[in-house]
Amino acid sequence: MKDPSVGAGSIFIFFAVYGLGLGALFSLKASEVPLAILFSQIIDVIFMSVVFYRNVAIGDGFGKFFSPVASRFGFFVVGILIPFFLSVLFFPEFIPVTVISLLIAFTWILFLTHVFKGVNGDIVGSSGEIRRMFALLLIMNPI
Repeated sequence: MKDPSVGAGSIFIFFAVYGLGLGALFSLKASEVPLAILFSQIIDVIFMSVVFYRNVAIGDGFGKFFSPVASRFGFFVVGILIPFFLSVLFFPEFIPVTVISLLIAFTWILFLTHVFKGVNGDIVGSSGEIRRMFALLLIMNPI
């Protein structure tokens, strides 16, 4: 690791997020795993796109580089609408998971704006990974 500020909490979160995600995948039938991975990836894209869409980029890096692109309507269509309709079309049994993900994303934006006054690439990426884990957990235990 090249970032000296990464502490034990970050390592714990890493193992918790990926451990729970893998546990959710192992609890499914083998035939359901590829679809669960595809669906959770679609949810990940939707969540990260909602978090990044028209948000203020903080710091230098990929977040600042992609911020002008993320403010365009085309980004909204490609990053949010198309994945949303794909999830509804191909995974109708998981519509509640998709809707919950959108509600959590809008709530998360409010939190990020309040605490950080914007987002950067690390925040967007970690948000997506955490949301993917929750999508897998919700697939494992449907509402």
